[in-house]
Amino acid sequence: MAKSSQQDHATSLIRSLCNSASAAAVAEGLTLPLDTAKVRLQLQNFSHHPVPRYRGPLQTVGRIIKDEGSTAPFKGFVPGLHRQLLFTGLRLGLYDAVKNTLATDGELSVPKKIAAALCTSAIGITFANPADLVKVRLQACEHPKGLFFKAGHGAAVAELDLKPVYKSATDAYVRIVKEEGIRGLYKGYTANLLRNSIISATELVSYDSAKLAILHAGFADGLPVHLVSGLTAGLAATVLGSPWDVIGTRLMAPGKSSGKDASKQVTGLFPFIADMLKTEGIGAFYKGFVPNFARIGSFNIVLWLSYEQIKKL
Repeated sequence: MAKSSQQDHATSLIRSLCNSASAAAVAEGLTLPLDTAKVRLQLQNFSHHPVPRYRGPLQTVGRIIKDEGSTAPFKGFVPGLHRQLLFTGLRLGLYDAVKNTLATDGELSVPKKIAAALCTSAIGITFANPADLVKVRLQACEHPKGLFFKAGHGAAVAELDLKPVYKSATDAYVRIVKEEGIRGLYKGYTANLLRNSIISATELVSYDSAKLAILHAGFADGLPVHLVSGLTAGLAATVLGSPWDVIGTRLMAPGKSSGKDASKQVTGLFPFIADMLKTEGIGAFYKGFVPNFARIGSFNIVLWLSYEQIKKL
């Protein structure tokens, strides 16, 4: 009997992991152009260009298509899938199991929900950081053919001398390890851990809380409830996570620089933050907020709608 119960628990956990990974893959594919726009806006540097190259999520996507081709907004798609399968598969797939472990008589307080979300998110991003780094580097590339970073196009990474980038995701993984060592795949890990733990925990707990509140208000569980709950989770996550999102993106991009001097290299997370605050001001931490919300909001809507439907299969 006990053995059968353990097998059922293992089967349920595997199913949850697969459901989460599948929903995340759908959300990634549908919202990646907005994520690419967010990365470009966060890396944009105005020091040599008073008129910004990118001015908003839709304009940025349009500019990328015009300059680099129709597939350019989907740069980083392959490592993006790697990231979602690992990160969201683990953080969402393990969430219910950890909640059940922490629950007392079937009840779970908000602090315990937050603890569960932080725990599963930290596990997920630890495995997914290499994919996250490769994804950002591919998205940051502004060359029409994806072969070089172009100087003078307003992105912090683009202010460097011409440097060859990666032919594919596989090439990126191999070359980063070869040129920078295994540790190269974990550049920006501390900021990324904070960023993804904060954003992910906010998403999970906000969705849970919003859905529960709406159901308690008398609404039937269905697509409208999932949509509103997902949008609420996305807004909360963007507000709390944007500063860490900007920091993490800049740290993972090649040729990281915290301020307007793209040649200036700052070592260490907190010195990096201090230099960024000094040279660019507090607003820099919310650079790309609108496209970030467009991305996280739409991602959460698609993720949770997909997840709730896939669970029923």
